[in-house]
Amino acid sequence: MEEFVSVFDLTNSDDATAKKAVRDEVATIQFTVRRAMDQGLSPEEMKVAEKLRDAANAASEVLDDLL
Repeated sequence: MEEFVSVFDLTNSDDATAKKAVRDEVATIQFTVRRAMDQGLSPEEMKVAEKLRDAANAASEVLDDLL
């Protein structure tokens, strides 16, 4: 995504393209983190990656509820 888009603004919008862009961005983050975790990380990096993974998963769930 290239510009900031407020998810709250999208809740009342019919702009399916913008909604998809937000979902795609979160999905990309999820994929990137999983890929890094699968390739192996140091214990310290793994702790950070697990938190990032959890945050991205939570963001995806929130998007499911809001959009």
